[in-house]
Amino acid sequence: MWVAPQARGRGLAADLIHAVREAAREAGAEAIGLHVFEGNDRARRVYERLGFVLTGESEVIAGKGRRNRMRLAPTRE
Repeated sequence: MWVAPQARGRGLAADLIHAVREAAREAGAEAIGLHVFEGNDRARRVYERLGFVLTGESEVIAGKGRRNRMRLAPTRE
């Protein structure tokens, strides 16, 4: 997910995650996953505030750095 800098801080991330959570719930998904690059602390904090937790899984993307996996159960409110 990417939000333009001029639109950040307006709750758009929460709105997007809410829509994804609803779609996942309707589809019967067990969880929602995402990746966040190390050093992108602002995004990680947003995801944590929305209920995501780090899974301990990560991978290195050549030329971009390490990204960490986060997970959210779609039934979480």
